[in-house]
Amino acid sequence: MTRQDIISHTGLSSGNGLSTVLANLESCGFIRKYANYSAKHRGGLYQLVDFFTLFHFRFLRDSSFMHLLSWQSLQRTPDFYSWAGYSFELLSLLHVDQIKRSLGISGVLTHAYSWRSAKAQLDLVIDRNDNTINLCEMKFCEDTFEIDGQYEAALRTKVSTFVEEVSPYKSVQLTLVSTYGLQRNAHSGVIQNEITLDDLFA
Repeated sequence: MTRQDIISHTGLSSGNGLSTVLANLESCGFIRKYANYSAKHRGGLYQLVDFFTLFHFRFLRDSSFMHLLSWQSLQRTPDFYSWAGYSFELLSLLHVDQIKRSLGISGVLTHAYSWRSAKAQLDLVIDRNDNTINLCEMKFCEDTFEIDGQYEAALRTKVSTFVEEVSPYKSVQLTLVSTYGLQRNAHSGVIQNEITLDDLFA
């Protein structure tokens, strides 16, 4: 959310009070503030990054889940996959250094952003000083991740939208960060680099 999004959803007034609250939440590790690639010098985006708070909001706050509060009951439900996907995305965002190492660019000066426009969004954009940009997609899957024709088309549209709107004048590489890697098929060629869960903890 942008600062204005937070104000609109909470009804809080914009001022020093809100700035203090956001700064304290960021200092304590509950949220992070990061730049949108398209507006690197205008404000920023805020994201909830505390894993327990995410779990609480997904499963504990809603009393309708109370009868499901065993791990076996929660697994393989739509809410589980939604939570697991978001948690894996967050885990990846907290391991940018390991992603860079796996890409072989640890020694390259980089800046990490997210990107959001009216048409598409990317959770991690690694802007490199060697005239390359890695656009990273995070996908949680219980097996190797398979790209079908529809998802390939969506990825190509996302990349072309980024290039059209941002005009980065750099080489753009689509990078997949997934739990167990990419399953090779007729559509997997859209991905130039892949990172696995093991790479995040290497």
